[in-house]
Amino acid sequence: YSFSKEAFLKFSDYQIETVVHLGWYVPISGQEGVKAGLVEALYNTIHLLNNLPSRPKRIVYCSSVSVYGRFKDVRFHRSSDMDENSHVQPDDEYSQSKYIGELIVKDWCIRNDIECLILRVGPTYGPGDKRNSEFVGRIMQQALRNEEIRLFADPSMRRNLVFVDDLCRFIANAIDISNKAELINLVSDNNPSMIEIINSIVEQANSQSKVSIIKGDYFGRDFAFSSSKRKEYLGTERYTLDEGIKMTLKALKDRNG
Repeated sequence: YSFSKEAFLKFSDYQIETVVHLGWYVPISGQEGVKAGLVEALYNTIHLLNNLPSRPKRIVYCSSVSVYGRFKDVRFHRSSDMDENSHVQPDDEYSQSKYIGELIVKDWCIRNDIECLILRVGPTYGPGDKRNSEFVGRIMQQALRNEEIRLFADPSMRRNLVFVDDLCRFIANAIDISNKAELINLVSDNNPSMIEIINSIVEQANSQSKVSIIKGDYFGRDFAFSSSKRKEYLGTERYTLDEGIKMTLKALKDRNG
């Protein structure tokens, strides 16, 4: 849904309680102009904050857990679950821009005496996701075609996946919580290994695909999180990994005809 600048200014007739900042520039692999797109996203954030038609009580800024860094260029090593106190080390242009966005929003809220809540969104999947090049989307496409699935990574490497319905509910719940929390990771309760995710997709798809683990140097790290703070403030998940994958596969089959 979109509306004109004139329609936006009519909101000045009302008191805005909460502003939820969701939009961002998401680069696609191989796409040109990535840096310009991310800079524009930052300028748009500043423009929005400086042109709100009324002063809100709270800003909820949706960032990304990618700000913790993935260390793609180091040999894989086992790591403990990350939480809101983990060291921030954004290691690509997207994660750097999201973290800069956090700093911009927090500074603006401090200067204007407004509550600020940062939500760092975890890797998300679910019906409607068209990113077929991403790990889950790619494996699902291969499973539905009964193709060989080749994994160029340590199969025990853990990943955190949030089902989109749960994610939307967490964000909606964040509108109403008090300012006791200033930062929450929107992550799943589960941190399955990559081979567990693949096996679930193959099983839920009733696929004949075989999985091949390609030997070689594995790079990256576990991307696993503690969800204790999210559960305390925003509630519990409704969907298991198997349930989420089953629903996503059904939507993908319907879309492919």
